[in-house]
Amino acid sequence: MRNKIPFVFLFILTLGAGGMAAVSIAQAQPVAHAVVVDCGAPPTSSPTSLVLTCADAGVTLTDLSWKGWGMPVATGHGVLNVNGCVPDCASGVTTSYKDVTVALGDLRDGRYYTKLSVDHSIDGISDTIYYFYPATN
Repeated sequence: MRNKIPFVFLFILTLGAGGMAAVSIAQAQPVAHAVVVDCGAPPTSSPTSLVLTCADAGVTLTDLSWKGWGMPVATGHGVLNVNGCVPDCASGVTTSYKDVTVALGDLRDGRYYTKLSVDHSIDGISDTIYYFYPATN
């Protein structure tokens, strides 16, 4: 897998003699204390697990490892755990799906990741799930 490095492009247009345009490209710098707020828990950096359904914790991510933490988008890999809730959530069976890809983005207030996407394949069907986190706890 090719390592993708996010870039922030700063375009500076100079309309001097001859109408030449100068372009400056700067690489994005990581945010020193980027965190995610997980279901009201204290803000966490590079969490190894996240709860995606706060009401019953029926959908979770575990065994997470991250690349690019603090960058505009942090990517990770881990395990998606889904409670089937049959016959009900209290007695349902949890199924785990390994090697899902996770991305956190939309940094708010310069440090809070607020948007999460999970790319997975379940029963041969690929899908992306989106979750939104608060910028504060």
